[in-house]
Amino acid sequence: MQHGVQSSLGFHPWHFFGLGLTVAAGAVYRWLWSLGPHAFRDAIPPWRVRVFYCGLSFLWLALASPLAELHHALLTGHMVQHLLLSTVAAPLLLLGQPFLLLRLRSRRESAPSLPPAPFRSSASKAPPDG
Repeated sequence: MQHGVQSSLGFHPWHFFGLGLTVAAGAVYRWLWSLGPHAFRDAIPPWRVRVFYCGLSFLWLALASPLAELHHALLTGHMVQHLLLSTVAAPLLLLGQPFLLLRLRSRRESAPSLPPAPFRSSASKAPPDG
């Protein structure tokens, strides 16, 4: 059993691929955050960006790091993986508010396609009570 644990630790190409995906997700998040107007930075403060990066780090640690390989050899490693995903990585990722960032970006990009309020169709207005 001990030999299996030692042989499973070490870097494999999968670890670098997982690290690359993690870095890419962080770069996209940062790009979306920094590309928008100053209102984006007010809606999502810098501490939330750092918390999101911490969540990505724990996600990589649980799924694609050399320590993640322990889940094949030890039940304890598998349970630690579950705990990292559910109690550490998920809350940190959600505290980073990635959905708010995407909603702000999509609202900003779709806003020019809407006509100004006075020129909208009056079909949605209720008829006056007569």
